[in-house]
Amino acid sequence: MKLSFLFASSALAANTRGTNGDAAELKKNGLTTEILHFKVHGKDVDKWNELDDEIWTTYLAKQDGFVRKTTNVDRTCDFTKASNCDVYSHVDWETFDQWKAIDEKELNDKTKEFDDACEAAGITQKMENAVPLGTTGLAVIASTSSAASVTGALFALVSSLALFHL
Repeated sequence: MKLSFLFASSALAANTRGTNGDAAELKKNGLTTEILHFKVHGKDVDKWNELDDEIWTTYLAKQDGFVRKTTNVDRTCDFTKASNCDVYSHVDWETFDQWKAIDEKELNDKTKEFDDACEAAGITQKMENAVPLGTTGLAVIASTSSAASVTGALFALVSSLALFHL
């Protein structure tokens, strides 16, 4: 049984690495990351994030090719003040073409809905110039993730159970 726990610990400590292929080919046919930059008052960040999740993330998650969305804030943000903080949304899409296939009118309507909701909630926010990353995105040519993720944990668990039964 000690062997199985040792194996599980080793599996959890490992990383998974992958390259996605030829960089030139990936420009249109590979994983694409959209990056958006916002200035949001520190005191408004939590409420802004709630509205962003409720309006944007819910909408984007229903789109063909959506993979995941993360929202990140500068660690130096003072959440008690009305000074601007940098907030970034990173949205991963299966392909550039799937991202760009989203109806422009729907995007404009969703932007108005979000801006109106922020205004009604008294949230001070502004989207920074999206060029170039917000309009062209980044082609993901390689990625590394911790095996301590759900997949890695499941692998370690199954491996440990298999060893336990030996």
